[in-house]
Amino acid sequence: MPKKPKTYDFEEIMSLTDEQKRQVIPQLASVANQRLRELEKQGETRWAYERVIKDLALPKGATPRFSYSTTKLKRKAALDNYLSSILRFLNSESSTVTGIRAINKRRVGAFKEKGYTIKDEALFIDFLKSGIFTTLANVAASEFILEDIDLAMEQGYTLDEIMTGYQAFIDRDLSLQGMQAVRRSYRRSSKRRKDRRNRQ
Repeated sequence: MPKKPKTYDFEEIMSLTDEQKRQVIPQLASVANQRLRELEKQGETRWAYERVIKDLALPKGATPRFSYSTTKLKRKAALDNYLSSILRFLNSESSTVTGIRAINKRRVGAFKEKGYTIKDEALFIDFLKSGIFTTLANVAASEFILEDIDLAMEQGYTLDEIMTGYQAFIDRDLSLQGMQAVRRSYRRSSKRRKDRRNRQ
């Protein structure tokens, strides 16, 4: 069983004196940066990772790292904000590869409980973290999207082909009516297959 990542007592650390906070920041930053590197190595740059980019106000495409130095943190508010950012990241489940895998496992389990058939969990997780799913969910119920994927894969489409079609919709190369026509096509084809199986 994977070892549970260490978490840190937020209230206890934030109650330290300013001098003590300056002493613990380099240690905590070192642990946090190691986790960031591991996430990058595994291509898991979402959730807690994205929050670090936001907290540090980094430009798009920048590699997030916590500084070990506190010399620029002159004011107590700045010191506390910086320390809380490190702790928030370290205490987030998605700050480790193990944590993200656990989250993905729960997400797959939740969809299965709703009755969806997920034959290839790795491919399904790739789709969920592609960003396309999140964008689509803003314009269509996630159940419909997952049902489309299930029907399309049943017909032999690869996940890449399905994602390409959805990306065309997101890029507005395919209208909402066009997307609906694709969905109807999936359904008709699936129904014909089921009818043929029932006749055999």
